[in-house]
Amino acid sequence: MQIHLPFLSELPSATAFLTGLLTPALLISASGTFILGTSIRLGRVVDRTRGIADLLEHLADRTVPELMDAKRRMLTGQLAVQRERARLLQRALFTFYMAAMSFVCTSVMIGLLTIFGGPSWIPVLPALAGAFALFYASILMIIEVRRSLGVLETEHTFINELVILRSDTPAPPSDELR
Repeated sequence: MQIHLPFLSELPSATAFLTGLLTPALLISASGTFILGTSIRLGRVVDRTRGIADLLEHLADRTVPELMDAKRRMLTGQLAVQRERARLLQRALFTFYMAAMSFVCTSVMIGLLTIFGGPSWIPVLPALAGAFALFYASILMIIEVRRSLGVLETEHTFINELVILRSDTPAPPSDELR
């Protein structure tokens, strides 16, 4: 006696459909993680920029002119770098959102093609656009991280110079001399 279950014949296509939707969903999740991390970095840059602006305002109250000028130069230089970092992060954030949108579009296209039929290569286009967007945004983040490191190196150099000005003891060796 053979039992006929018609819904079992539809199971492979349903599995393929769900598998097809799973990949864009994972990429959407990855894009969301990038968006969250980039948003946090952008917030930190904004906070640091406001902190530098406050330091510049209070710098006028200091009485040591040579330290005031050196600190003002260092802070205005950092302010320019923070502005550049904010622009990089904004572009990366926009690109991460575009990637997430591309992956959502991929999922929608897979669903529509499963229901209505059509060429199966169509969802590949937004998926590739999303992958390229993730790649480009990652490059922007690498550039931004390098700018961030440059800010730290500038602060390190300034502190070493400050130690030399305030004491007769030599400054600790920098990493470049080791």
